[in-house]
Amino acid sequence: MSGSVSENAQLSPQLYLIFVRERGWSPDTWEEWARTTLRHPGLYAGTSLIKIR
Repeated sequence: MSGSVSENAQLSPQLYLIFVRERGWSPDTWEEWARTTLRHPGLYAGTSLIKIR
C-alpha cells in the first residue's frame, strides 16, 4: 500500500466527486490542488476548501 493514510483519504474517489461534481471544480483544478497538497501538506491547513477554485 503506497502513500500515507491522509494522502489516500485526500485522493479518494469520493473526495474527487465532491469537488468536481458538487463544488464545480474542473478535473484539472482538482489535479492541481491534489498535486500541490501532496507536495506541500500544510499549505491548506486551517482553510476552507469551499473557497478554493
